[in-house]
Amino acid sequence: MVNQLPETEVLHKRLALLKADVASFQVELAEPPLEPKAGRRRPKSTPGRKLLGRLMEHEDAVLAFALVEGVPFTNNQAERDLRPAKVKQKVSGCFRTDHGAAVYARLQAVISTCRKQERNVFVALRNLFAHQPASLRAGG
Repeated sequence: MVNQLPETEVLHKRLALLKADVASFQVELAEPPLEPKAGRRRPKSTPGRKLLGRLMEHEDAVLAFALVEGVPFTNNQAERDLRPAKVKQKVSGCFRTDHGAAVYARLQAVISTCRKQERNVFVALRNLFAHQPASLRAGG
């Protein structure tokens, strides 16, 4: 009988193999190590080394989409959700009060949630202003 590992363990093993490949690739094709300038403790790092260091340092966050079900590969949806607020801010220059900004953010959250859940935005806002709010939770 073959011993099957849970998916996350398989992914972590693949990641370990990938790191080993990257390490061997660095040894084979890497630029020669830079000599530190006088008075420096370590040599200046190249952009490629900086990127590799950041990826290795934040590997759990970088690979969250592969390790956690439901995490998207990109943050496009988050960028799309922020865009209307940024456009509003750019057109008007700023929000006049903190309260106004908070009200705008809440309304945008309701509108965005309704669109994602394919609900009628107008009906949801009308009910909200008529003090008959419905749950915006998924399936609610």
